[in-house]
Amino acid sequence: MRNIEEFQKILLSVIEYAEIEKAWILEGKDSLWSLSLIQNVIIPETSELLDHAKKGEVYFKHGKKHRLLESTYYMTDEVNNLYNTRLGSQIALLQHYYDRL
Repeated sequence: MRNIEEFQKILLSVIEYAEIEKAWILEGKDSLWSLSLIQNVIIPETSELLDHAKKGEVYFKHGKKHRLLESTYYMTDEVNNLYNTRLGSQIALLQHYYDRL
């Protein structure tokens, strides 16, 4: 059960940083992140994983063999180095943890 609890903490952290980044963008401040990526990929994907984690489940949308999160995929496809942001580092941590579940 400890794994699920730790997984939930990481998911909540990603959502928290995504919401902070979203608010930052909506205030007109500079960000390496795009609002559409946060609203259409990161928050929905992480929220879906969290919903399952709260039930004690680990959700694999595309099966256990395909563990690359959509959020991670988009981060690697970006021109900007999103891994150096607070949100990016949390998504990288989530991906690392998700790979080991």
